[in-house]
Amino acid sequence: MASLSMPPFEELSQCIKYDPSTGIGTWLIDPGNGIKIGATAGVVTMGYRRIRYKGKRYPAHRIFWFLHTGHDPGELSIDHIDENKLNNKFSNLRLATHSQNIFNIKKTKRNTSGHRGVSWSKQNQKYLAYITFSKQYFHLGLHKTFEQAVKARQAKELELYGEFSPLHQLDNDHQLILDNNNQQLSLLWHPSFRRCSTHC
Repeated sequence: MASLSMPPFEELSQCIKYDPSTGIGTWLIDPGNGIKIGATAGVVTMGYRRIRYKGKRYPAHRIFWFLHTGHDPGELSIDHIDENKLNNKFSNLRLATHSQNIFNIKKTKRNTSGHRGVSWSKQNQKYLAYITFSKQYFHLGLHKTFEQAVKARQAKELELYGEFSPLHQLDNDHQLILDNNNQQLSLLWHPSFRRCSTHC
């Protein structure tokens, strides 16, 4: 589905003020419906803040990107780097293709191993590592341990996804180290990684 084109920049910039350090937009005009000047622009629906302007509803992060850069993102997506859809600080936004945008997502509910792209193979009694990129499936091998399967998945993820890999936003539970050539990936064990004796 094509994205809505942005309203004229000069017009929009006189109606909404965007603070890139806080990620908040405020009304510079009275938009109606009892909303006052200075009120936070937009309402949260389906996890995103959306701004209604001249009868059309725009994702706030797209309007904020436009106001801050002066460039309409057009067919490109705006990715929330930390995966928090309501964190619209400019430092948390980046342009992405649709494919790149879906890379930076959390583990799906169907995943039961504790790590995306890793599953337990009952038939082989080993952990299967895999990844899909640009509609191509990559089999990353069967591994005796969960940690080995995670390591294989993460190495391929960094290779394919680059800066859009969630590995660029690591927390203390998922620490990674690279060798001097930034090629080989090593996983540091943390208790948050569950060990599965028979299945996950």
